[in-house]
Amino acid sequence: MWLYFDFESDSWELIALLGFIENSIRAAHDEEQAALARFVNANPELLQESRWVGFIARHEPERIRRTFEEFRRLLLYGFIGTVCSIVETRLVELCKAVARLDKLQEPAPPRRGVLEWAKEYMKDSLSLQVPSGQAWEAIMGLKNIRNAIVHEDGRMTRVLDQYAKRHQEHLELGEADRLNIRPAYGEYIVKKIVAFFEELRSLNEGSFEKVPVRPA
Repeated sequence: MWLYFDFESDSWELIALLGFIENSIRAAHDEEQAALARFVNANPELLQESRWVGFIARHEPERIRRTFEEFRRLLLYGFIGTVCSIVETRLVELCKAVARLDKLQEPAPPRRGVLEWAKEYMKDSLSLQVPSGQAWEAIMGLKNIRNAIVHEDGRMTRVLDQYAKRHQEHLELGEADRLNIRPAYGEYIVKKIVAFFEELRSLNEGSFEKVPVRPA
């Protein structure tokens, strides 16, 4: 049975969080536009002055758009950090659980490079088969995005630029050379992570039969 690493349950919560983020942004954006309309309706004399007409017609809609694009960017940056942290945590949990079953000393993961460490530990110390295809590539892409967010304020790095060019439907270069993450990327990466663990389970079914249920 495969109960200790229950990323599918995590994935439902993450997809729900994505929906909440997008709905919150849209609701706040619509309310801001409605507030502008109420202000104009309450002050019709402003429309008689050319300087106010230009301000209301051009400046304010653009300000609202930029504000909420930035809001979305920051929320999605936080989402990426959360997903990457969950993946790292669940992989470490799995390594420790299998190590205990094999009566090995509990591993001590490094502070950096946890994903790469977990993959090598599963292969070299636990003799597990670890997927290395598109799903793992997507997880490495996630890590590179998280690192750029944390260490470079979302600015493009050479490695990230190469990855973004292969995933233009999900990632794009925004203002100040910062990465813009399209909402669709969130669902994409969650599905890739689920696929990775499903393949990991399939490749090592016998090794996980006695892995206990992950504590709540």
